[in-house]
Amino acid sequence: MKKWKKILLITITTIIVVVVGLGLFLNNWMAVENSEVPLPTFNWQAKKIDSIAVKTFTKDTSQFISLNNSVESITKNDLKQLGNWIGNAKFIGLGEVTHGSKENFLLKNKLVEYLVENKGAKAIVLEAGIGDCYKLNQYVTKGIGDPKQLLIDIAIFTMRYKEYIDLLDYLKKHNENLPENEKVMIFGYDVQTPQNSAKLILNYLNTCQSNPDEDIKVSFEKLAKDGRSMQGLNPFSVWFEYEKQTEKMIAFFNSNQKMMISKSSQQDFDFHKRVVEQMSKTWSLFYSSSAMKAFYKRDEFAYENILWLSNTQNKFPIILLAHNAHIQRKDILYKDFTPTGAFFSKNKKDDYFSIGSVFYEGEVRAEYNGKLEDIKLPQVKTICAENYFNRFGYENFLLNVKTSKENNLLKSVLTDTVAIRSIGASYQPNVLGRNERVTIFDQQYDAILFFRKSTAPKDIK
Repeated sequence: MKKWKKILLITITTIIVVVVGLGLFLNNWMAVENSEVPLPTFNWQAKKIDSIAVKTFTKDTSQFISLNNSVESITKNDLKQLGNWIGNAKFIGLGEVTHGSKENFLLKNKLVEYLVENKGAKAIVLEAGIGDCYKLNQYVTKGIGDPKQLLIDIAIFTMRYKEYIDLLDYLKKHNENLPENEKVMIFGYDVQTPQNSAKLILNYLNTCQSNPDEDIKVSFEKLAKDGRSMQGLNPFSVWFEYEKQTEKMIAFFNSNQKMMISKSSQQDFDFHKRVVEQMSKTWSLFYSSSAMKAFYKRDEFAYENILWLSNTQNKFPIILLAHNAHIQRKDILYKDFTPTGAFFSKNKKDDYFSIGSVFYEGEVRAEYNGKLEDIKLPQVKTICAENYFNRFGYENFLLNVKTSKENNLLKSVLTDTVAIRSIGASYQPNVLGRNERVTIFDQQYDAILFFRKSTAPKDIK
């Protein structure tokens, strides 16, 4: 065979192998698990409701807590029965039905204040990066930094709201003059935005006067400059650079442990090493699996990180602020998805208490067709249980699923398969079932927070 023919054959073969390999990778990465359970068809607007039974039921504070019509005017006294519901739970999940509702944020802030002051909560875990939340913790425990800029620097819009500044300012004020071991700390469980984590590690190395190999340092400097989004990074740079360098950084921490502790503290060393370990695990996950499986694995990492926090800090109770999909005790929709709440439900049992959120109407702030917008939602579908809750006649309330699921008034809505709104960070009205979620309340939540109307929060950026 002539030389040019051999070269041509090799070139064509290489192209075919690369194209097929890339195709297989993209096919696996884009794979989406199909829902196991179709959306129900029951019409909750048509279900008869006994007004006398509603009046009797809503007076029973072991099952129902009526909250003031104005969210801002809700007091800790309004929430005092919630403490009896929660009991001695060490881990409390506070869910949100969407990442873009002012009322949901305000209500969760009220619940956090109550849990801190009346149940002695000592740690808040956010659906955000470990490195991002390090600086938030510096603010609430030491008063370092500007909360608005810190939230902007996190680089995810789901926390870029005044209501989060209000939460941080409340915690900062609460912590003033308290001894270190009594202060409420903030922690994150993700590494989706590695920029701040990389900056954090570089700053720690500088504090410890530690110098890893140049290739490791250069990779982390690149991340500190450009790594605002895990998904936005070139996957090949992760395979051949970042994943490899984070593994080297872990080895560097292990071999220089004694010296680094002497320049900082055991607690600081453990925390920063944990950040690098989670970066390494996340690199491996995001670029060796499908997007759906990566999303699923996040919840296992979240559980591991919260346990790590509880074991190293010994601060209880711990409050987890995240979407309903993460704090639920079980996922009904996808058979392969184990949410963070399910790990707690299985391994911590009565030590976990989960509060999901639902709302009836209004606006949300979410990504729509690639753009962040204030979206006026259409009327909630008749299949959604919010229709039934709305007919109770209360603007805001808490419902104890544990104690009220046997009540004839609520048995069907709490124990049958129903649907609720579930919007998250994006709004996708043209995808069937994407903005609603199959739900069985008594299997997923211990309590439900209902608010009738949602308005879009204002972006602080």
